[in-house]
Amino acid sequence: MYIALCLVVVGVIVVRGDGPPPRILAFYPTNGDRYFPGGDVQIEFSHPMNQSTVQRGLQVAPGGEGQAAWYGNTLNLQPVGDWKAGVTYRIKLIGKVTDDLGRPLKTPVSFWFHVFHVGRIVYCQVNGVRNICTPNGTQMHPLTHAPTPVLQYAVSEDRSMLAFIRRDKSGLPHLFVEQTDGSDLKQLTFGRSYADSDPTWVISDDINVTYHRRPVEANGTLGRAQVWNVNIDGSDNAKLSS
Repeated sequence: MYIALCLVVVGVIVVRGDGPPPRILAFYPTNGDRYFPGGDVQIEFSHPMNQSTVQRGLQVAPGGEGQAAWYGNTLNLQPVGDWKAGVTYRIKLIGKVTDDLGRPLKTPVSFWFHVFHVGRIVYCQVNGVRNICTPNGTQMHPLTHAPTPVLQYAVSEDRSMLAFIRRDKSGLPHLFVEQTDGSDLKQLTFGRSYADSDPTWVISDDINVTYHRRPVEANGTLGRAQVWNVNIDGSDNAKLSS
């Protein structure tokens, strides 16, 4: 009898949509980020949301034409032509915003960020190690915080991504990528069989990096350079020519 009663109660809770209300798990860029390079702004929710209530409650200031796309529980936002450099944007959710079971999100909720498009790039010292910086007024803003010296670098066409070469724990130079706001750092090449150099971005394509690989010979010398290409998620790493 007790078990049957519990099952009835659980069924009522599910049907009525009771339970924990939705909440926001993360913003990208983070609230107060002064160096957002542009691209998608993301709001990640804890529950599948009633998308129409989210879009009705969404405010972007300063406003303009844009697009919104859902990927699971994450809402991606981007205006036509990207976010404008030097502008501070404020994103708000107001009014009745619910998940797909009708449970309300606590509103209002807001975050802000400042768009900083990278201009001139120079080598600089960060904690005594050669890294990459961009001038910001009279100061240098670090774009990388590598623990070993950055040997070479290339910036993507939209200036939102960096590809750079530094030595990893193997002692050999390998290829890394990250966003110019310092987020989403990835090491794309590894191991003791090759030494990497000369990264370049594929023209009009900000998801592919071309670079040179030199095989490490048995005597420790480096062999002839080979041209390789890799996606920025590390996939499709392949030799193009030798």
